[in-house]
Amino acid sequence: MAETFYGSSDASRASWLGRAVAAARGTAEPSASRTALAIGGLLAALVAATFVLIVLAGYTAKSLHVVPACMAAPEAKCANADLRHWIAPKAELAGADLSGADLAHAYLPGANLRGANLSGADLRYVVLDGADLSGAKLDGAMLSSANLQEAALVGASLKGALAERVSATTADFQNADLTGADFSRADLTGADLENTTWEKANLARADLSLANAKKANFEDADLTGATWQGTLLGLAEWSDKRVCVEGSIGQCR
Repeated sequence: MAETFYGSSDASRASWLGRAVAAARGTAEPSASRTALAIGGLLAALVAATFVLIVLAGYTAKSLHVVPACMAAPEAKCANADLRHWIAPKAELAGADLSGADLAHAYLPGANLRGANLSGADLRYVVLDGADLSGAKLDGAMLSSANLQEAALVGASLKGALAERVSATTADFQNADLTGADFSRADLTGADLENTTWEKANLARADLSLANAKKANFEDADLTGATWQGTLLGLAEWSDKRVCVEGSIGQCR
Protein backbone atom coordinates (compact mmCIF):
# COMPACT_ATOMS: atom_id res chain seq x y z
CA MET A 1 0.00 0.00 0.00
CA ALA A 2 2.81 2.41 0.95
CA GLU A 3 4.69 1.73 -2.30
CA THR A 4 1.54 2.12 -4.35
CA PHE A 5 0.74 5.38 -2.61
CA TYR A 6 4.19 6.96 -2.85
CA GLY A 7 4.74 5.76 -6.37
CA SER A 8 1.53 7.14 -7.66
CA SER A 9 0.92 10.39 -9.41
CA ASP A 10 -0.47 13.43 -7.60
CA ALA A 11 -3.86 12.75 -9.14
CA SER A 12 -3.85 9.17 -7.87
CA ARG A 13 -2.78 10.24 -4.41
CA ALA A 14 -5.59 12.83 -4.31
CA SER A 15 -8.09 10.21 -5.39
CA TRP A 16 -6.90 7.81 -2.72
CA LEU A 17 -7.08 10.50 0.00
CA GLY A 18 -10.60 11.42 -1.11
CA ARG A 19 -11.75 7.83 -0.77
CA ALA A 20 -10.13 7.53 2.67
CA VAL A 21 -11.79 10.72 3.93
CA ALA A 22 -15.13 9.61 2.56
CA ALA A 23 -14.78 6.25 4.29
CA ALA A 24 -13.88 7.93 7.60
CA ARG A 25 -16.81 10.32 7.28
CA GLY A 26 -19.18 7.47 6.56
CA THR A 27 -18.09 5.75 9.75
CA ALA A 28 -18.28 8.90 11.89
CA GLU A 29 -21.66 10.19 10.71
CA PRO A 30 -23.75 7.25 12.01
CA SER A 31 -21.89 7.42 15.32
CA ALA A 32 -22.56 11.17 15.64
CA SER A 33 -26.20 10.60 14.71
CA ARG A 34 -26.62 7.96 17.38
CA THR A 35 -25.03 10.25 19.98
CA ALA A 36 -27.35 13.11 19.04
CA LEU A 37 -30.39 10.84 19.31
CA ALA A 38 -29.26 9.59 22.72
CA ILE A 39 -28.78 13.14 24.01
CA GLY A 40 -32.17 14.15 22.63
CA GLY A 41 -33.86 11.20 24.32
CA LEU A 42 -32.17 12.01 27.63
CA LEU A 43 -33.30 15.65 27.47
CA ALA A 44 -36.87 14.57 26.68
CA ALA A 45 -36.86 12.20 29.67
CA LEU A 46 -35.57 14.97 31.96
CA VAL A 47 -38.29 17.36 30.78
CA ALA A 48 -40.98 14.71 31.36
CA ALA A 49 -39.63 13.88 34.83
CA THR A 50 -39.57 17.57 35.77
CA PHE A 51 -43.17 17.96 34.64
CA VAL A 52 -44.27 14.95 36.72
CA LEU A 53 -42.50 16.31 39.80
CA ILE A 54 -44.19 19.69 39.41
CA VAL A 55 -47.61 18.06 39.10
CA LEU A 56 -47.01 15.83 42.12
CA ALA A 57 -45.78 18.74 44.20
CA GLY A 58 -48.93 20.70 43.41
CA TYR A 59 -51.14 17.69 44.11
CA THR A 60 -49.44 17.00 47.44
CA ALA A 61 -49.75 20.62 48.54
CA LYS A 62 -53.44 20.58 47.70
CA SER A 63 -54.01 17.19 49.28
CA LEU A 64 -52.48 18.13 52.61
CA HIS A 65 -54.35 21.42 52.81
CA VAL A 66 -52.13 21.87 55.86
CA VAL A 67 -54.67 23.73 58.04
CA PRO A 68 -57.54 25.11 55.94
CA ALA A 69 -58.42 28.69 56.82
CA CYS A 70 -61.96 27.67 57.73
CA MET A 71 -60.56 25.51 60.52
CA ALA A 72 -59.29 28.51 62.49
CA ALA A 73 -62.46 28.89 64.55
CA PRO A 74 -62.95 26.73 67.68
CA GLU A 75 -65.77 25.00 65.82
CA ALA A 76 -64.69 24.87 62.17
CA LYS A 77 -66.94 26.75 59.77
CA CYS A 78 -66.23 24.96 56.51
CA ALA A 79 -69.64 24.82 54.84
CA ASN A 80 -69.27 24.15 51.10
CA ALA A 81 -65.45 24.12 51.41
CA ASP A 82 -63.29 22.26 48.91
CA LEU A 83 -61.45 19.69 51.04
CA ARG A 84 -60.97 16.97 48.47
CA HIS A 85 -58.07 14.60 49.19
CA TRP A 86 -57.50 16.31 52.54
CA ILE A 87 -55.17 14.24 54.75
CA ALA A 88 -55.78 14.69 58.48
CA PRO A 89 -55.69 11.51 60.60
CA LYS A 90 -57.30 11.96 64.03
CA ALA A 91 -58.44 15.48 63.13
CA GLU A 92 -60.35 17.31 65.89
CA LEU A 93 -63.55 18.40 64.16
CA ALA A 94 -66.18 18.00 66.87
CA GLY A 95 -69.15 20.27 66.15
CA ALA A 96 -67.65 21.44 62.84
CA ASP A 97 -69.91 22.84 60.13
CA LEU A 98 -68.97 20.83 57.04
CA SER A 99 -72.39 20.96 55.44
CA GLY A 100 -72.13 20.76 51.67
CA ALA A 101 -68.34 20.43 51.86
CA ASP A 102 -66.48 18.38 49.27
CA LEU A 103 -64.46 15.77 51.17
CA ALA A 104 -64.28 13.19 48.41
CA HIS A 105 -61.24 10.90 48.82
CA ALA A 106 -60.26 12.61 52.09
CA TYR A 107 -58.17 10.56 54.55
CA LEU A 108 -59.53 11.10 58.07
CA PRO A 109 -59.10 7.87 60.05
CA GLY A 110 -59.81 8.24 63.75
CA ALA A 111 -61.19 11.77 63.28
CA ASN A 112 -63.36 13.30 66.00
CA LEU A 113 -66.54 14.48 64.26
CA ARG A 114 -68.93 14.22 67.18
CA GLY A 115 -71.94 16.42 66.58
CA ALA A 116 -70.52 17.71 63.28
CA ASN A 117 -72.83 18.89 60.52
CA LEU A 118 -72.05 16.97 57.32
CA SER A 119 -75.47 17.34 55.72
CA GLY A 120 -75.21 17.21 51.94
CA ALA A 121 -71.44 16.74 52.11
CA ASP A 122 -69.59 14.76 49.45
CA LEU A 123 -67.92 11.93 51.33
CA ARG A 124 -67.45 9.52 48.46
CA TYR A 125 -64.43 7.26 48.94
CA VAL A 126 -63.57 9.05 52.19
CA VAL A 127 -61.60 7.07 54.79
CA LEU A 128 -63.22 7.43 58.23
CA ASP A 129 -62.36 4.10 59.78
CA GLY A 130 -62.36 4.34 63.57
CA ALA A 131 -63.76 7.88 63.40
CA ASP A 132 -66.27 9.19 65.95
CA LEU A 133 -69.39 10.58 64.25
CA SER A 134 -71.70 10.13 67.21
CA GLY A 135 -74.60 12.56 67.00
CA ALA A 136 -73.35 13.86 63.66
CA LYS A 137 -75.77 15.05 61.00
CA LEU A 138 -75.24 13.39 57.62
CA ASP A 139 -78.67 13.87 56.07
CA GLY A 140 -78.40 13.68 52.28
CA ALA A 141 -74.64 13.13 52.44
CA MET A 142 -72.96 11.16 49.65
CA LEU A 143 -71.07 8.24 51.17
CA SER A 144 -70.74 5.89 48.20
CA SER A 145 -67.77 3.52 48.64
CA ALA A 146 -66.72 5.29 51.84
CA ASN A 147 -64.76 3.45 54.53
CA LEU A 148 -66.53 3.56 57.91
CA GLN A 149 -65.06 0.43 59.41
CA GLU A 150 -65.26 0.47 63.22
CA ALA A 151 -66.60 4.03 63.12
CA ALA A 152 -69.01 5.26 65.82
CA LEU A 153 -72.26 6.74 64.49
CA VAL A 154 -74.33 6.38 67.65
CA GLY A 155 -77.42 8.57 67.41
CA ALA A 156 -76.28 10.01 64.07
CA SER A 157 -78.80 11.17 61.46
CA LEU A 158 -78.30 9.78 57.95
CA LYS A 159 -81.74 10.43 56.50
CA GLY A 160 -81.65 10.16 52.73
CA ALA A 161 -77.89 9.52 52.72
CA LEU A 162 -76.48 7.88 49.59
CA ALA A 163 -74.16 5.16 50.84
CA GLU A 164 -74.06 2.51 48.13
CA ARG A 165 -71.22 0.03 48.61
CA VAL A 166 -70.11 1.70 51.82
CA SER A 167 -67.85 -0.44 54.01
CA ALA A 168 -69.03 -0.18 57.60
CA THR A 169 -68.00 -3.49 59.13
CA THR A 170 -68.27 -3.54 62.94
CA ALA A 171 -69.38 0.12 62.92
CA ASP A 172 -71.68 1.28 65.74
CA PHE A 173 -74.97 2.74 64.45
CA GLN A 174 -77.00 2.34 67.63
CA ASN A 175 -80.07 4.62 67.68
CA ALA A 176 -79.12 6.15 64.32
CA ASP A 177 -81.83 7.41 61.94
CA LEU A 178 -81.32 6.07 58.40
CA THR A 179 -84.81 6.76 57.06
CA GLY A 180 -84.80 6.68 53.27
CA ALA A 181 -81.05 6.10 53.09
CA ASP A 182 -79.53 4.07 50.25
CA PHE A 183 -77.22 1.40 51.64
CA SER A 184 -77.56 -0.98 48.71
CA ARG A 185 -74.64 -3.42 48.45
CA ALA A 186 -73.25 -1.99 51.69
CA ASP A 187 -71.02 -4.13 53.89
CA LEU A 188 -72.48 -3.97 57.40
CA THR A 189 -70.94 -7.21 58.62
CA GLY A 190 -70.78 -7.29 62.40
CA ALA A 191 -72.20 -3.76 62.71
CA ASP A 192 -74.26 -2.73 65.72
CA LEU A 193 -77.62 -1.64 64.32
CA GLU A 194 -79.66 -1.96 67.49
CA ASN A 195 -82.68 0.35 67.65
CA THR A 196 -81.84 1.94 64.29
CA THR A 197 -84.51 3.28 61.92
CA TRP A 198 -84.41 2.07 58.30
CA GLU A 199 -87.90 3.02 57.16
CA LYS A 200 -88.14 3.17 53.37
CA ALA A 201 -84.37 2.65 53.16
CA ASN A 202 -82.65 0.65 50.42
CA LEU A 203 -80.68 -2.32 51.72
CA ALA A 204 -80.85 -4.38 48.54
CA ARG A 205 -77.96 -6.88 48.40
CA ALA A 206 -76.42 -5.42 51.54
CA ASP A 207 -74.48 -7.78 53.80
CA LEU A 208 -75.69 -7.66 57.40
CA SER A 209 -74.11 -10.95 58.47
CA LEU A 210 -73.43 -11.20 62.22
CA ALA A 211 -74.85 -7.71 62.75
CA ASN A 212 -76.90 -6.81 65.82
CA ALA A 213 -80.20 -5.51 64.42
CA LYS A 214 -82.33 -6.05 67.50
CA LYS A 215 -85.24 -3.61 67.76
CA ALA A 216 -84.31 -2.10 64.40
CA ASN A 217 -87.11 -0.71 62.24
CA PHE A 218 -87.06 -1.98 58.63
CA GLU A 219 -90.63 -0.99 57.80
CA ASP A 220 -91.16 -0.54 54.05
CA ALA A 221 -87.41 -0.98 53.45
CA ASP A 222 -86.08 -2.72 50.33
CA LEU A 223 -84.36 -5.85 51.64
CA THR A 224 -84.07 -7.61 48.28
CA GLY A 225 -81.13 -10.03 48.23
CA ALA A 226 -79.77 -8.83 51.59
CA THR A 227 -77.65 -11.28 53.59
CA TRP A 228 -78.70 -11.99 57.19
CA GLN A 229 -76.45 -14.87 58.19
CA GLY A 230 -76.18 -14.91 61.97
CA THR A 231 -77.87 -11.50 62.27
CA LEU A 232 -79.66 -10.81 65.56
CA LEU A 233 -83.20 -9.70 64.73
CA GLY A 234 -85.04 -9.99 68.03
CA LEU A 235 -88.00 -7.55 68.22
CA ALA A 236 -87.03 -5.91 64.93
CA GLU A 237 -89.86 -4.47 62.84
CA TRP A 238 -89.73 -6.16 59.44
CA SER A 239 -90.46 -4.62 56.04
CA ASP A 240 -93.92 -6.24 55.99
CA LYS A 241 -94.67 -4.69 59.40
CA ARG A 242 -94.17 -7.95 61.29
CA VAL A 243 -92.34 -7.79 64.59
CA CYS A 244 -89.65 -10.48 64.79
CA VAL A 245 -89.91 -12.65 67.88
CA GLU A 246 -87.26 -12.23 70.50
CA GLY A 247 -84.32 -14.52 69.80
CA SER A 248 -84.70 -14.39 65.99
CA ILE A 249 -81.34 -15.02 64.33
CA GLY A 250 -80.73 -14.93 60.59
CA GLN A 251 -84.40 -14.50 59.74
CA CYS A 252 -87.45 -12.73 61.12
CA ARG A 253 -89.64 -15.30 62.88
